[in-house]
Amino acid sequence: MRSFTIIDAPQREPEWFAARLGRLTGSVAGAMLAKIKSGESAGRRNLRLRLVLERLTGRSQESDFVSPAMQAGIDSEADAYAAYEALTGEVAQRTGFLAHTSLMAG
Repeated sequence: MRSFTIIDAPQREPEWFAARLGRLTGSVAGAMLAKIKSGESAGRRNLRLRLVLERLTGRSQESDFVSPAMQAGIDSEADAYAAYEALTGEVAQRTGFLAHTSLMAG
């Protein structure tokens, strides 16, 4: 039995963002795992508040900021898939958002 549900929505489309609402995702793992000597890091606190707001309101609190480096990654994604497939001989299968079935994570 798998522990996730596939939400078939293309990345960065409205349905994909909706599936992420209130969930911990890989893109915020750094803030979630931040270590400080005592107390809670500001990044983790802000993440916790953002997730609570998303769960309460059903509206995304994510920034729509895209840096030039982020845009370059988005623009070269198809080339990265092609390079991976050429190097490994494997066909990369794209999926939608993977929502954990018992944790608010994806």
